[in-house]
Amino acid sequence: MKASAKGYQSESDVKGKPAPVDGHYHVTISNVNDSRARKDGSPLNATIVEFEVITGSVPGQEGKTVSQWYNLDDQGTETAEYCEKVSRLCMAAGILKPGEEKDVDAADLENCQVVIKVQNYAKKTGGTGCGLADYGLGVWGINHPDVASVPKHLDAIRLWNEVRGVSNNGNGQAAAYASGNGHGNGHAPVSGNAATATVSADDI
Repeated sequence: MKASAKGYQSESDVKGKPAPVDGHYHVTISNVNDSRARKDGSPLNATIVEFEVITGSVPGQEGKTVSQWYNLDDQGTETAEYCEKVSRLCMAAGILKPGEEKDVDAADLENCQVVIKVQNYAKKTGGTGCGLADYGLGVWGINHPDVASVPKHLDAIRLWNEVRGVSNNGNGQAAAYASGNGHGNGHAPVSGNAATATVSADDI
């Protein structure tokens, strides 16, 4: 077991993965937990999606993560609200086309890139939480016109497009709502020195 206290003055300084401040961010979906079970085997009535910031409207947030819980009802049933939020996420990720209906494997979402609106909030039980704004609906495709002004990491987009077999234009963008290729929606770690730009809808 390896441990490190570098950069910490006391155990109080260790607070887990930091969350980004409020803003719009180009992110990768770094993990999807759809096991419906906790580590101890008890039921978990939610799908948990973790987003990792690549770049965005607020500098210095790169690498920070946001976990969004898509809750089922108390019986573990996928409600209409759950399906609506998950469907929006899948459309933004490019694995669900408008008018299409299908079962989605959680692995198909991992490593996809989207744009999210982050909102921090006060928990009723105390402390603060962080998630997607608009009750979990704050997510768009990277080339959606509503988030055209949000900075995008063009090298990350180009690499993601190459992995899923989608052609790039000069700005690293792909056709709107391009379909991914299942489990091939990958992207490699991105250097902070690579190109970042604001992409307008006219560039798509």
